[in-house]
Amino acid sequence: MPASPTKLLRTAFSIRALSSQYISRVFIKTEMTLKSKQVITGSRLVRSRSSDNLPTSQSQVNIQMMSHTLTIREGSHSPGPRALSMGVYPIQAIKSQILEHSELFTLWSWLPVRITMYQPVLLYTTEEHGCSLTTFYVRVEHHEPTLLMIKTCNNEVFGAYCSTRWFERNQKDERGNRQAYFGTGETFLFSLYPERAKYPWVGCSMGDGKEEQRVAHGSELFMAADTKMITIGGGDGQAIWMDENIRYGKTDRCSTFNNPPLCPSGDFEIRVLEVYGFAGA
Repeated sequence: MPASPTKLLRTAFSIRALSSQYISRVFIKTEMTLKSKQVITGSRLVRSRSSDNLPTSQSQVNIQMMSHTLTIREGSHSPGPRALSMGVYPIQAIKSQILEHSELFTLWSWLPVRITMYQPVLLYTTEEHGCSLTTFYVRVEHHEPTLLMIKTCNNEVFGAYCSTRWFERNQKDERGNRQAYFGTGETFLFSLYPERAKYPWVGCSMGDGKEEQRVAHGSELFMAADTKMITIGGGDGQAIWMDENIRYGKTDRCSTFNNPPLCPSGDFEIRVLEVYGFAGA
């Protein structure tokens, strides 16, 4: 396993509000997937002995399609190549106005592995639903996680994987005040054009085997939103900021992801915004 126990535990405990019910659901789903696979023992092909709760024939076809391996070539700022345990099945349904399928394969290889098992669903696009933050919230806020993809009028393409519901902007702290920021360390940024790179939370890149370090508060500002704007990343700048009309935005280096500006000018005009959820997640 290419991670020390210290890093594994630090990353695991950084995922806030992770319930035992969710862990149990993922465990059961994984167990059923494994039961449905055929096991090769010697020269004989033997099915799993358990016949309980096996998926349907269509589910088995889907699982086989997802089990194909695709190796993605990553950018210079990205992690090493990862064998992606999914076929073309989850991505086939996407008819993006922003990305070609080759770019979608790269993006999907950066998602948490468990998420690549789910079917992506287009929740919101400016091409169909207009440019309104109100409409964005109505269509998106109760889904978790979500994937935001932006194409600018200069053809730059970038976005973010957002681990938490946008509805969390309405949650209040113990004093009755709305929390300014929310989200977890699973959130990350990405750029696909002109540069191809993934920018994970800085807390995930702390060195293995080193003395325990505490991530500064300014490096835990994952997501923020209100009636006037959406922000992803904070501390010494905002990685992605969009206005209430989902027309203009800006991007800076931020402490949360230690990213460069995601487009050269820093300011951008949005040509298309697409937001995807994941059915069953």
